[in-house]
Amino acid sequence: MSVNLSQEAIQTLDSIKLQLKQQKEVEGSNVKTDLYSHLTEVFNRILTYHPYDAFDKFEEISNLVKQTNLKFVDPKFDFEINVQGQKLSKDQQLEFISRAKNLLREVPDVGIKPQDKVLFTKDKQFCIPNLSEQAQLLQWGGIDFGSDNIYLLQKSLKRLAVLSGASQLKFFGKMLGTVSDYWVAQGTLDFQEEDEETPGTESRGKGVNSTVFWVTDSLLSDWIQLPDATPETIQIARMIKKVLTGNLNATIDSNPPFPGKERHFLRAQLARIQHATEICPKGIYEIDEETQEIKMAEEPPALGFEEFKSLENWAHQHPIILKAGRCSHIAPQ
Repeated sequence: MSVNLSQEAIQTLDSIKLQLKQQKEVEGSNVKTDLYSHLTEVFNRILTYHPYDAFDKFEEISNLVKQTNLKFVDPKFDFEINVQGQKLSKDQQLEFISRAKNLLREVPDVGIKPQDKVLFTKDKQFCIPNLSEQAQLLQWGGIDFGSDNIYLLQKSLKRLAVLSGASQLKFFGKMLGTVSDYWVAQGTLDFQEEDEETPGTESRGKGVNSTVFWVTDSLLSDWIQLPDATPETIQIARMIKKVLTGNLNATIDSNPPFPGKERHFLRAQLARIQHATEICPKGIYEIDEETQEIKMAEEPPALGFEEFKSLENWAHQHPIILKAGRCSHIAPQ
């Protein structure tokens, strides 16, 4: 059923509507509203929540809307919230493009002479997993870094392998911070380049320092190698809770006092995570009788799918960290 209104009636309705839309400041606040918007919100709430008792609830609903100044706005999606504050200026976009181009090269141009580039790639062999396949597995578990970041991460790890000399390299994870986040890479160095030796610290390639960690806050920036973990930093890291900032040189204010900066705290926590979470099928590794080091078994067990479903066929890949902050006891003098 349709009703045809005269031109005079339409003008009268428009005039009334304009009068209702005259804004008025709400008493006790700086919020401005108008009777038209107020009645609209009241009727929205009545039709949504009180269709059968509107007559009894009208004053209560009107007062509630007036006090809270309710606005019915659809909530933002996660992707809309996550992209806030990420718009780049023109100069930032040009810098991003320049860094991305440099990342696509096997060896970066910055700070390296053309005649020296061959030294980084000559007879160089390293092992990096296919992150695209791993990303698909993570997506099944509800974790998604985005296809763009995965591609940049693959290229960034390859460049890190070339520049650092790591023979094995993999993406370890992402540590969130209050200012910026850490992308974490884990790898193995075939040569010994140890930090200044601290008494009681396990040597590179053994115990809590069996692998090396690198971090960066941007996949287009250089990776920074973290120092080796010491027994003292691991012991104190077990006792405190600290939110990361994203600044490796940040001071750790804690009780008991932490002996180092955020880079040392991060390295200690990464060692704890590594030794507590990395698992492997039982029997895939064995101890070398001569060197007493862990190596791949010559004849690893051939387990089927049903056997892999049992926890009994899995084991921690690394030994537990002792209360002393090491994986091995110190030999008596």
